[in-house]
Amino acid sequence: DPAESYRGAGLMATGRPIPFVASMQFLAGPRSDSTLALLGLSLANEALSFRRVNSQFEAWYQVEIVCMRDDEVLVRVASEEAVSVVTYAETRRRDESVVFQRFFHLPPGTVAAAVVVRDRFSGDSTGATQHWSVPRFGTGSAGLSYVSVYEGAKRDHVAAEPVVVVNPRAYAAYGLDTLTIYPEGYGMESGAATTIRVIDASGGLLWQDTVGLSGGTSGLAAAFVEIPTRQLMVGEVTLEARLTGRTPPVRSKVLVGLSPEWPVVGFADVVSLLRYFGTERSREALEQATPQERYHRWREFWSETDPDPATTGNEALYQYLNDVAAANSRFPEACTPGWLTERGKVYLTMGQPDEIRELRGDPTDGGQSLIRGQYREDNLTLYFVTDGGFGYQLTPTSRLEYAEALERKREAEGG
Repeated sequence: DPAESYRGAGLMATGRPIPFVASMQFLAGPRSDSTLALLGLSLANEALSFRRVNSQFEAWYQVEIVCMRDDEVLVRVASEEAVSVVTYAETRRRDESVVFQRFFHLPPGTVAAAVVVRDRFSGDSTGATQHWSVPRFGTGSAGLSYVSVYEGAKRDHVAAEPVVVVNPRAYAAYGLDTLTIYPEGYGMESGAATTIRVIDASGGLLWQDTVGLSGGTSGLAAAFVEIPTRQLMVGEVTLEARLTGRTPPVRSKVLVGLSPEWPVVGFADVVSLLRYFGTERSREALEQATPQERYHRWREFWSETDPDPATTGNEALYQYLNDVAAANSRFPEACTPGWLTERGKVYLTMGQPDEIRELRGDPTDGGQSLIRGQYREDNLTLYFVTDGGFGYQLTPTSRLEYAEALERKREAEGG
């Protein structure tokens, strides 16, 4: 469940009918009692209802934000936004294709934030509520904060808003993206050194750099820092920023996923998703890796399964993930996602049959529905049968023949 994984990482997240992920990040405001909050919200085009308008497809959604402390409303924001795309295929995008953001000021302390997203055309809505600890940035002492962004420009003064595009999930795809953060230092001169580092769940150092914060006025200095994901690992990792020689550091979770469409959060979730990808030996190495070994085991797995190391991505992995999405679409059964059904398992391990025939029996007469799939190259014919519409299962004979064919295929592929 992506929403549950995001909530475990400290983000606001909801599922259907309009899945979204939201976060609040903080920078210094013009006064110590007024912190600048940046709420970012991420959703996919496919979560919205599009209609054709002339030569384009158009969707409208509304975002309502309410921040409260006890019974006092501190902030109330309502905004309606339009999304326009040229092709129908763009309306079905499953990656983060829409980013909404708003700046507003909050007093330091604990704040309850509620976010509701509504789709104008379908009338659907979803919402999430979470408590956030709003920091206080003093005017006379040095301080540090940062936000996760995609791009932007530094601000010159704490009374202004930085011109940035927020990364609400603090997310990047392994090997494809860089993770960008925008750190700001307060009460210091230009050139102040800041150490940025990323550590894994066991406390092991994955990446580190020291950058100089510069520009701005009235003691404000800032920078943009790009972190290469190929030096990290998939899953949830911790980012730390510290003014060199000072404590404590500022920490947050950042997420490194498999691809833009598959933001799997936990390392165990990654291993589970890849249960039909790569060799059995390489998967076992991932499953049995200790937290201290995961970084190296993951890099070995990526290298072993990448058909073209000259490119930044892993084309075989992306094809597998597309196949998982296809299985989910084609083979869902009751509460089981398609890729975890028996038909999904055969599809992901053996591929698409050369020929498929479906024979439907009359359930009122106790008849069974039968699906026959033929793999000519493997000289394999598999039969799936169901009784009562509760899902298809391989017949006992087909299950044995499938296991033998899969073993032959694994031996031919080297394990």
